[in-house]
Parts: sequence; structure tokens; C-alpha cells
Amino acid sequence: FIYENLEYLDRFFIVDKVAFYKNDLEYNELLQNSNISKLKKTVLFMDSYSPIFEKINMNDRDYDLKIVQYTPDKIALDIDVDSASILVVTNNYNERWECFNNNEKIDILKAYGSFWGLLLKKNKNMIECNYRGRSPLRIIVE
Repeated sequence: FIYENLEYLDRFFIVDKVAFYKNDLEYNELLQNSNISKLKKTVLFMDSYSPIFEKINMNDRDYDLKIVQYTPDKIALDIDVDSASILVVTNNYNERWECFNNNEKIDILKAYGSFWGLLLKKNKNMIECNYRGRSPLRIIVE
């Protein structure tokens, strides 16, 4: 018997909407009241991120996403979007990752409480994310 999971979030996708939650209880309620289709269109962020999104007009958008490189410690994407957007990366959030958009460092926001949310600019976005592992010298010293 082979099982095929048809309800999943892609590794990389762009959302049309944002919902905010204040605490874990609100987060759990949002998840319970959402189906996979809604979650693919609406990213969930902590309320503390809401000021970031005041200037972003969220609506349906066209985009073209190309995976340039995907390895355990490097991700490179070329993305063309018709307006400012949010890219969701379903990698677990970890402070050792750093991301750049068109060679400018950008913040990785915690999306859905665990994944990444990256802000995209209108038009061309060359995203590069690198994992900064612990140096062998630091491991020895600790």
C-alpha cells in the first residue's frame, strides 16, 4: 500500500494574505479553523510583526519562482513578483541562517510559528540564504 499525501505546504510559496496572533491560544485557534487551502494563501505571524506589513498591499499576485540551488546549507532562488510579497520557506526557523535579497541582508520572520517568512520587493528578487554552522574552533572551546 502506498500513501500519497495531497495536503501539504510546498517548500517555497508566496501568500496573498497575512493573519496575526497574540499568543499560543490564538495561534492554535487559527490553525484549527484553517484548512490546507487557506494556509497556502494566508501566512500566520505573531502580532509583533504587524507594523512591518502596514505598507504592503496584500492581494492575489502573479509570480515566477525558480530554484537555482537547494542544498543543506545554501538556498538560492530567483523570484519575479508583480508587487511586494511574502515568500514562505517551509524550513524550520533557525538563527544560524542568514538571507539576502539582491545582495542586501534581510530578516527571516517566523512564519506559522516555525517556518520562514521573507519579504520580497516588486519585480526581481535574487534570494540567497546561507547556513552559518558552528566553527570547529568554537566547538572545541565550548
